[in-house]
Amino acid sequence: MSERAWSQSSDTFRPVSTVSISPVLKPGIYIPGVDLGGHFLTKYHEKYLFPYKIYGVNRTFIDRVQLTYEHTSGNLGVLMNGVKGTGKSVTSEQICNRFMEVYNMPVILINQRINGLIEFLASIDQDIVVFVDEYEKVFVTEDGRANSTEILTLMDGALKSEHRRVFLFTTNNKRIDDNLLERPGRIRYLKEFSDLSKDVIIELVDDLLVHKERRDSCIEFISKL
Repeated sequence: MSERAWSQSSDTFRPVSTVSISPVLKPGIYIPGVDLGGHFLTKYHEKYLFPYKIYGVNRTFIDRVQLTYEHTSGNLGVLMNGVKGTGKSVTSEQICNRFMEVYNMPVILINQRINGLIEFLASIDQDIVVFVDEYEKVFVTEDGRANSTEILTLMDGALKSEHRRVFLFTTNNKRIDDNLLERPGRIRYLKEFSDLSKDVIIELVDDLLVHKERRDSCIEFISKL
């Protein structure tokens, strides 16, 4: 039910309508935007869903990121690099789900570059996860390089906040500003994703191969790709 309230600017009061007020962002995935009224967040999903079997789950790495968060302070940055289809995004999404479930942290999914984004993120008055999938396509310079200047400002705390930010970046090619990789306070972990392990290939073949008599030759063929 909509309620009426008053917005005060100096000695001027304007009537406004409010539907509901939330003191903090609840766990969920949010996408930032901006219009004439200023910056806002649109809730995208409650959490990341996986309506399929995930092969080669990086549970050890996900556990390590969580353990590092619990035993450190300040920002935590994780960069996952590798070719498409090797599990970067899925691993990032699983980390997001873990932090939403364990720490009630909302996830801010950055899928486009908007004016004032960094200041807006810094103004969020609680711990958050900032997830940028395919970083080099969102923050890019005119010559095609990933542009880290804006995000460095937030990661280094130049815009002061008493709250923590967990940064998750994926990239298909590691053309990332070296300044991001120089300090643990920026990128703590650089995770490389490459070829599928033989165990994963065997599991895939056993699950999906129709002509089971060709199992061994199929595994051998895929392993050489």
